[in-house]
Parts: sequence; structure tokens; C-alpha cells
Amino acid sequence: MMIDQFFTNADYYKNQEFQRLMREWNSLDDYKDCNPEIYEEIVENLKNEFYRISKEWLKHNYDSDEWKESIE
Repeated sequence: MMIDQFFTNADYYKNQEFQRLMREWNSLDDYKDCNPEIYEEIVENLKNEFYRISKEWLKHNYDSDEWKESIE
């Protein structure tokens, strides 16, 4: 089980993929006027992509030893 404490560190804000996804998430209002089914698909795709990138980021940080130094 992964611990949520990794997201208390703002290092993921430095990640370009997260920055791109956050910009896309913030621009979702631009699609509100389109077909509701299309809008829901856009939202779902963005959530899935965010989830995939989050898992990769967490795995990388969990495998690295940098975060352990502050605990010891």
C-alpha cells in the first residue's frame, strides 16, 4: 500500500507532465458547452492520464532513497 504522504511534498509540481495535466484540468470549462457525453469522456480521459502519471511518479519516488533521508 502506498502512503499519501508523498503528495504532501510539492516536488510533483516541478514535473512537466503534472504541470501540463493541471493546465488541461483548469481549462476544462472551455468544453462545458459541448455535448455532455463528450465532456464526460474528456474528463474521464484526463483523470485516467493523471492517475497513470501519478502512479509512475509515486513509484519513482518510492523507489528512490531521497525521501527516506528526512525520516531518519
